[in-house]
Amino acid sequence: MFQQIQAWQAKRQLRTQLLAFLDEMEKNLETYYVMDQRQFIIHGYEMKQWEKCKELDIVKKHEAIQVYGATLTAFNQAHQAHKEYEQWFSSNIDHKTNDNAKKLHDMKNGVVARIKTLEAVIIPAGQALEKELLDLGFITN
Repeated sequence: MFQQIQAWQAKRQLRTQLLAFLDEMEKNLETYYVMDQRQFIIHGYEMKQWEKCKELDIVKKHEAIQVYGATLTAFNQAHQAHKEYEQWFSSNIDHKTNDNAKKLHDMKNGVVARIKTLEAVIIPAGQALEKELLDLGFITN
């Protein structure tokens, strides 16, 4: 009886984690659409649930989900580096040289270029996760 309760609790916890991860993916897709439409980077992508789920076997077995995690994490790192450099650049008149301005501009262009590839990463990952959730009976059509 105790093992059945443990199995039920483990399944419930897995369901909760995976549904929260799917919700995070959907929010990230919405963030992508807003940034793409406005041609303006609002902020980085939410990756809290990714950090909680990335070691699960269900997540590890899907290459699309692994690519999702790596790509959005890399985007967030590039975005953060750009913001930090921009803040440093703006903090002192001595930092405002042509070379530093060029570097800042290149960093921004690099982040903007990454955005264009994200839809093709987020959608397949979400579809792979949804298929797993359907197979496990955690969601229905």
